[in-house]
Amino acid sequence: MVRVPRGTAIGRVQLSSRVDGCSLGWIGRDALKSIEALPKFTLLRDDPCRLLSEDRKRSYLGSHAFWLRTIEVVLLILFVLATIVSGLKVAEKWTHATNQQTGGLGEMPYIKQERRQAILAGARPQDAGELNFAITILVDNYLKDKGGIRYGHLNEVIGAMDCAKLELYRRVAAPYEDKKIKESGDVYRSNETPPSPQ
Repeated sequence: MVRVPRGTAIGRVQLSSRVDGCSLGWIGRDALKSIEALPKFTLLRDDPCRLLSEDRKRSYLGSHAFWLRTIEVVLLILFVLATIVSGLKVAEKWTHATNQQTGGLGEMPYIKQERRQAILAGARPQDAGELNFAITILVDNYLKDKGGIRYGHLNEVIGAMDCAKLELYRRVAAPYEDKKIKESGDVYRSNETPPSPQ
């Protein structure tokens, strides 16, 4: 350890008194290097604190800096591995759910070629995928007949599809829902008339 005159400023450390019999207390390695660079210092062999020369003799593997860095790297690796594993679990669950929805195909459930040909020949769609295919073909043919993709043509198609959807809801879905409300009771209570106070 080194003796530095009381009140000497070293880096950001102000040395003002002895601590536990040590002339400098516990200060960092950079501060010790600053002290060594001072012109006036003497090594105290009988000082109970560690000598600067002993601090330098310590191997890197035995230093606290090495073990702190090692722990930091291990924790970082564990975090990355945990993130990857949880991501794989989420992907596995998503794939499993997708396979269940698509009948185990594991891919986009496009309709088979023979059903496409049948629908193009006039057969009625048998499920939502085939209905979507029939509507898509109808829209695609309309756009081809109109001369291709133009904003006005797309606007016509989207407008017609929206109106058809709204009309289907107004004429078919809403009356069906009203019928079921009468049969099973309403879910909404906010539209009921509150009881009159007595």
